[in-house]
Amino acid sequence: MDNIVEQLRGFAVPTNTLAFDPKNARKHSERNLEAIMESLRRFGQRMPIVVQKQGMVVRAGNGRLTAARKLGWTQIAAVIVDEKDADAAAFALADNRTAELAEWDWQMLAEVLDDIKVDAPEFDPILLGWNEAELEGLDLASAWDDVEADRLAAAGDRTRVNRSHLVLKFTQEQQNEIQKVLFRKGLGEEVTAEAVFDALIS
Repeated sequence: MDNIVEQLRGFAVPTNTLAFDPKNARKHSERNLEAIMESLRRFGQRMPIVVQKQGMVVRAGNGRLTAARKLGWTQIAAVIVDEKDADAAAFALADNRTAELAEWDWQMLAEVLDDIKVDAPEFDPILLGWNEAELEGLDLASAWDDVEADRLAAAGDRTRVNRSHLVLKFTQEQQNEIQKVLFRKGLGEEVTAEAVFDALIS
């Protein structure tokens, strides 16, 4: 029960008494399940799943139940609703569809991740479902690289930084000067941020 937040423990039911929705139209990839498992490990269960009383079928939260079972949980918080199959099935579709119709505010996402990284340098968004390609376009350099640089500087290493999220910003005048340096070093016109970094510190 320690994995369930205190306010939801009164809703706990044994995980082995629940049945997966046999007509669940939402698929859960391994990546998705790993992200759910990491969230449950880190934060515990903070939202109940929704179960149809007839047959104890999970109508919202099939992924969470799968993840919970993989983690060895024997209890999970559930809201049990007594309704006919058509209503339960319609709710399941609406729950999934309304969630996916939302859009990310990418600038705000970057700001939130930056704020988290400052307060919790050990935080890794990849463990919560993001991958390198998705994070690449976000401007995370200010907080992420500053934190990493400070850590390395304290350890006496000023040349290594976390380059997986490296973003460099320059004025137009600075860009012109950097371009000259790159040409002199034979790096060509199109280079990665890491190559620019290497050129500037070498």
